[in-house]
Amino acid sequence: AYMRQQRVDEALKLGGTLLDEWKAMPNPGDLNVLRAMSHWSDALFRGGRLDGAVSALSELLPAMRGALGADHVETLEVLGNLGGTLVAMGRFEEGLPWIEECVRRRTAVLGADAQATRDAARNLALGRFQIGLRDSAWGQAADALASWLDLEPGEHWVGCQLLMAEATAGREEAFHRHALALMERFAGTKDAAAAGRLARAALILPPRPGSGVMEKALDLARFAGGANTDPAWVPNLRLLKAIIRLRQGRMQEALEAAQELLAQPEHAPSRDSQAWAVMAIASRRLGRKDEAWAAMAKGRALIPDEFLHRAKFPPSFPPWYEVLAAVTLLREAGRVLDE
Repeated sequence: AYMRQQRVDEALKLGGTLLDEWKAMPNPGDLNVLRAMSHWSDALFRGGRLDGAVSALSELLPAMRGALGADHVETLEVLGNLGGTLVAMGRFEEGLPWIEECVRRRTAVLGADAQATRDAARNLALGRFQIGLRDSAWGQAADALASWLDLEPGEHWVGCQLLMAEATAGREEAFHRHALALMERFAGTKDAAAAGRLARAALILPPRPGSGVMEKALDLARFAGGANTDPAWVPNLRLLKAIIRLRQGRMQEALEAAQELLAQPEHAPSRDSQAWAVMAIASRRLGRKDEAWAAMAKGRALIPDEFLHRAKFPPSFPPWYEVLAAVTLLREAGRVLDE
């Protein structure tokens, strides 16, 4: 009752007292005691006592296996919770094997399409993605995001992150394949923010002629621009416009759209860096080489050198997704300037 009312501290105090009393009973392996321990571990997790939750779950798991069997649904819930708690603590190498075992056993017992199995598989993909992000292993991050997207195909943000990870990893074939699939899947979306994010992500690399990505991205962008009334989204829409004009080969308009973005009072380093990269590419295509190099220098100044050269993600830097977008466009600008 305390937990349902979010009174976590009171639940922990009461649960600790009861648990000590139950463990002192003649049969501490009684199923009711084990279930009480499971509730206790949940209270510890919700209360932010993750070390305590891991300790409780580690003690509980062998007892549940002895009482109910390794493949019982309650045992598998404890197994998944132990792995998930370790992952939440950043102890990926310890936690992921438990989640892998949970997925394997739930698949055998419940089937691959059972919601509990899918939940565990999503947690496994999320943990693998977090390792890729931690290690700046973008291919590994992309593989994990692809698995996550297979489980939840309606999650547009997972798709956007997948495209950015693939672009950074240099996996252009996979990028173009997923870009087209996402454009087709979300063609009729009524979410203006999702439409804008997807359109920009799909155009972070030059689309292949005749693929249909450009046309579908334009449709999403038109909807995003017409349906989104949030003033905070104006800078994002201006950046989207600049990238679209760049991909259409309308360089002067791309240049002007990027300048409009940079002239506004609100600034974000990674977004501004993308605008400078667009200006560098457009200026070079227009034959303004000095302006292109100047824009390139300003864009690069907003991104740490270590990340630009080695794609090593600095833990303290702002959201990784926009940083990768900036790096991808700056690398393209560098290639254009070297032509």
